Amino acid sequence: MIHLNKKNLTVSQIDRQNILNNPYALQEIEKAARLKGIPFEEKTVVFKEQVAAFFEVTPRTIDNYISPNRRR
Repeated sequence: MIHLNKKNLTVSQIDRQNILNNPYALQEIEKAARLKGIPFEEKTVVFKEQVAAFFEVTPRTIDNYISPNRRR
């Protein structure tokens, strides 16, 4: 039996950041989610409207979730 070491990405900020820094992982996520990112300043970005459509919520809901973490 093979045990996969699954990470709980809702708990570990380090594990989340490791995935975001892994170009292969991001490509696989884009394929699986059918969400195409846009290259911008050496990073891949998505529009708020793309994220809202993916989660089937309004762009305002996305604003409400990200506003506490927005850089000033």
